[in-house]
Amino acid sequence: MVASFCENVCYMEPDCVSINLDKRVDGLGVYKCELNNATHEGPLDELTDHESYFYHAAESNCVQSPCKNNAKCQSGFTEKGYCCLCPSGFEGSICHLDIDECVNGLHKCSPNTFCKNTKGSYDCTCKPGFSGNGKECNDIDECVKGLHTCNPNAFCNNTNGSYNCACKPGFTGNGQECHVSVLCHMGDFGCGDGGWTPILKIDGTKQAISLYSLIADGQHRNTTLGRDTWKKLIGLEASLQLNCDREGFNTVCEDETYSKARIGIVNNDYDSCLYCDSRIGFGTGGRPDHSNACGNVANHSPDNGDKFINTMGYILVH
Repeated sequence: MVASFCENVCYMEPDCVSINLDKRVDGLGVYKCELNNATHEGPLDELTDHESYFYHAAESNCVQSPCKNNAKCQSGFTEKGYCCLCPSGFEGSICHLDIDECVNGLHKCSPNTFCKNTKGSYDCTCKPGFSGNGKECNDIDECVKGLHTCNPNAFCNNTNGSYNCACKPGFTGNGQECHVSVLCHMGDFGCGDGGWTPILKIDGTKQAISLYSLIADGQHRNTTLGRDTWKKLIGLEASLQLNCDREGFNTVCEDETYSKARIGIVNNDYDSCLYCDSRIGFGTGGRPDHSNACGNVANHSPDNGDKFINTMGYILVH
């Protein structure tokens, strides 16, 4: 009676294939019934003899381990005499088929990751431009972190997972390469028909075969534009001293440590060109400001106050 009850309990437990029944009753009149998820199907002499216990086992079809990939085998239940409980990541009658979580949408990867199927599982790897553990991937700001390849003369704009480069005003290119914009005027505006591109117009007459030939030898070549015309290159803020007015190509004061210009005008505060403290032009240098190579520098009583104006200059050549 007690043995039959213990066997029935084993029958109702999916993993039970054998029992050990303690034939001794305890002080409460209770028998000990052990349920086992394994059975012994070898020689009986391999069993440990215990005279107080009764052992009974059913034939188990799980002995040959028919289930794959560490699946749990349960004896009975099917026509084969067993069923396999597949671990996560596998499927099939004997759990032999890998589930592709990436293809079937069963993964937990971030939208900004690559999902790679593995045996019984999957891996998540953040896409380029993102960082994280794969389940969570955040955008990397390449512009802030200095991970971009934008040209120094370009703006870096962060985007989701990437960035783009745009040349700054006055430059053209793809953002990774930016060049000074070359502007052309097409047509005849008094100096001949055709395309004109950014040089200083001196007086409309051809004086040399090239701009290089005018400045390469370092010789001063005078022009007659006048101080007011040179000041128009700067605008209302332009300022020059009232004397000297030496202008043209390779314009240098008598003391060469003072203002000079490859193309431009230099001035002094008294009637000589010995110590010039103001200038407007291209390729400039000398006291009082050696760092200004293009623009307007004026000191010592100029006509519109002291100036230190850096500009970007264009020279138009036909």
